[in-house]
Amino acid sequence: VLVAGNYLYVGNKSSAAKDFIVLSIANTPNLSILGTLDLQGNPLKMVAAGNYVFIASSDNTQELQVVDVSNKSSPLPAAIYDLSGNNDPTSITMSGSYVFVGRDVSGQNEFFVFDIGVGSGCLPISPCLISQVILITGGQAGYELLDMMASSDGNYVYVIAEDGKFLRVNVADKYNPFVDAAVVNTHGGEKFVLTITNTRAYVGTQGVTGSGAGKDEIYIIDISNPATQNPYVLKSFNLGDNGIDVKSLSFAADVKHLIAITGD
Repeated sequence: VLVAGNYLYVGNKSSAAKDFIVLSIANTPNLSILGTLDLQGNPLKMVAAGNYVFIASSDNTQELQVVDVSNKSSPLPAAIYDLSGNNDPTSITMSGSYVFVGRDVSGQNEFFVFDIGVGSGCLPISPCLISQVILITGGQAGYELLDMMASSDGNYVYVIAEDGKFLRVNVADKYNPFVDAAVVNTHGGEKFVLTITNTRAYVGTQGVTGSGAGKDEIYIIDISNPATQNPYVLKSFNLGDNGIDVKSLSFAADVKHLIAITGD
């Protein structure tokens, strides 16, 4: 689910319905469907810029799909990009004219940078892959870059991986991204979600049952001075229920309250 202005974009994994749905939220008590579109594969994560929505898809020949939503009642396919290999993308974010895509860790390149408006011929309808790197060396096959968000200045992308690593990726040079710091979360969970402000990163994780029960599910990480210090955990919280899963994190309108949606 993605909110952009007065519109809500929904990616649907059900084969019985349209894959991509545009709704108007201008009148929130009365949501209305404006348009739909069938996609190849399942939409996994989405970001939007202007009249385009960029989708990380499970389709092995169209891992990056771009949808033109300039006409909300008739969204149209605008571009596709086939990443090498068969691993699914698992996360996507953007900053300015760049889109960043992450996928399973399997010894192949897993972090991709696309130019959609800077280089010659690079547009939302014709994204240019300008770099691809391995972020986690020695990672187990199938580990995923589960979520990522770009800093407001566009110089860093913060990534949370399935093995609990919180990575700061330096993307100041979009052609040569690299991990310049990491925090290893010793939680035992495997599924993580992420949201950030200018100074903090908030990580939500699935609860752990059995011998790992009782560990914290939300972590606050200081990212305030990337040029001079590594990120570190400021505080963590236990939500009070063994095995609880944090499905998403977001801020209330006052940016003073963190909203956690759980699986319980």
